[in-house]
Amino acid sequence: MKFFLLFSILFLSTLFAANPSIYAALGDKLYDNAFKVKNLKQLSEYKPFEQKIDDYLDELEEAKKLGFAIEKGERPDAAKAYLEKLRKLAKTNDFFLRSANAVFEKGLQKGDVYLVMMMLDLGIVDAQRYKRQLLDFYNRHKGSFTPEGVYLELLRQEAKKNAKMSDEEYAKLKRLKEQEKIKKLRKKDKERQEELQKRLEQELKMKKRQIEKEQLRQLRQEELSN
Repeated sequence: MKFFLLFSILFLSTLFAANPSIYAALGDKLYDNAFKVKNLKQLSEYKPFEQKIDDYLDELEEAKKLGFAIEKGERPDAAKAYLEKLRKLAKTNDFFLRSANAVFEKGLQKGDVYLVMMMLDLGIVDAQRYKRQLLDFYNRHKGSFTPEGVYLELLRQEAKKNAKMSDEEYAKLKRLKEQEKIKKLRKKDKERQEELQKRLEQELKMKKRQIEKEQLRQLRQEELSN
């Protein structure tokens, strides 16, 4: 499967080595998706569409040749026809990609590991678009298959993200604990200060009583001596 994917990319990168700049906003999407449409032929679900896929790719190749001819000035009168051709091809491209997404989603729902893995390996669907579903799919079928390629990379990114979140959560909890610790220390310090203040006041009161008592004793002695 990997060899086929590599061969398909090399073949189509040669066939569609560079894109015409004229109407590139529309043309680039079609030419860049060519390998995805071609790889649909590897799925049993698209056996009935093999001829339609081949016809589409042939038309796409002819359109690209026309685009280059217009750029070189060989077909200056064909710009409008080229745009109309691209718009027509865009409808077919959208049909194939929409149906591919539907097939992929059905595979996720049915738990079809082989189909899901094959479509990911062939680059037919965008793994990031189905990130949440793929993570859920992996958790539901963990142990029944070994993720590879873009699927494995997606899982690694998620694991890294979760680890980062855990670190952030840990740091947050650590900060809260430090704040709580500081709060408790301040509370204890305040209680110690209050206790010390209370003791000082008590000692002052005792000293004051002693002084008053001593003064009273001396006063009585003076009265007796008189």
